[in-house]
Amino acid sequence: MVFEDFGFQSLCVCPAALLSLQHAKAQETAANQAGCALVLDAGFSFSHAVPIFSDVVLDTGVRRLNLGGKVLTNYLKELVSYRSINLMEETYLVEHIKDAVCFVSNNLQEDLTMAQQSHSPHKLEYVLPDGLTNLTGFVRKPEPAVKGKSGGLPAKELAVALNNERFLVPELLFHPSDISLPQAGVAELIHDAVNAVHPDLHGLLYSNIILSGGSSCCPGFKDRLLKDLRPLVPDHFELNITLPESPVVCAWQGGSSFVSTPEYNAMTLTKAEYEEQGYDRLQTVSSV
Repeated sequence: MVFEDFGFQSLCVCPAALLSLQHAKAQETAANQAGCALVLDAGFSFSHAVPIFSDVVLDTGVRRLNLGGKVLTNYLKELVSYRSINLMEETYLVEHIKDAVCFVSNNLQEDLTMAQQSHSPHKLEYVLPDGLTNLTGFVRKPEPAVKGKSGGLPAKELAVALNNERFLVPELLFHPSDISLPQAGVAELIHDAVNAVHPDLHGLLYSNIILSGGSSCCPGFKDRLLKDLRPLVPDHFELNITLPESPVVCAWQGGSSFVSTPEYNAMTLTKAEYEEQGYDRLQTVSSV
């Protein structure tokens, strides 16, 4: 399909985690230059912990959590539709709301207690688009009720009230059991992935954890992951977590920089090679 339908001139098959590491190599740390890292890819459908050594994915250590941004969006749809306005058919809009207001709690019990207060600091309103003057929707603080005056929004404006939904939705990444998913959270996912490879690599992997994927963009994600992971990691190991400037596209950026390296040409399958040797040639092409 790549050559015959799309007309590409060459093909390189490579896991996204390796490309994320390639992008991180701009920071000249010892682990990066050795091609050693653990990439946590918190993507749309799944979250993966991928240990890498010497620019090779250690397949025995790859772990998957069957939860990603899609589940978070669907969960927010359910909460909002049950508590406020039915948005079950508005996936794109709820995705935008999630990105605009959600954050990862660093102290869940404390935030739950504050959310129960009448003047909760977590309360926000998302004014829905009306298709005329407001095309995308926007976030606003709820207007305080004034005695003797009917509060709320102007006529014809609809708003979704948000409070503890803002942090309960991304909490699923750390406690999937909240929706009866029998799996551990992302901190345990990393711990299991590291323990599945050779013990001599544990220190290097813990010292270079790279985050990628849209769900890792959620404010507070890195700090919460560090907090939950530190008790699982032996005290004599350094623990470093790197959040790229653009986690959503860091794999693409890594691929963009990789094509300019000398190694790229040696790892690609050209259209001429495919036409001469067929699919069997693809099996001999190495990834990064």
